[in-house]
Amino acid sequence: MKNIVILISAITAFGISAGGSMAVALVTNKGVMPDKTVWLLCVVIGFVSAAKDTRSLLKLPPVNDDQPKP
Repeated sequence: MKNIVILISAITAFGISAGGSMAVALVTNKGVMPDKTVWLLCVVIGFVSAAKDTRSLLKLPPVNDDQPKP
């Protein structure tokens, strides 16, 4: 798959999820601009969504967290 397709997919997933979470923050805050924490959380949500979308686009297997305990 071409890198540009993956990049566009990640950017759109980031924009949709970060923009959606910022819209929810603005609505619940009655239109007042949110503080730095809300902005940071929206960016983190956007990156997580973009990473998940990219993983599914590349058909990567899920992360296995079943390691033997010492």
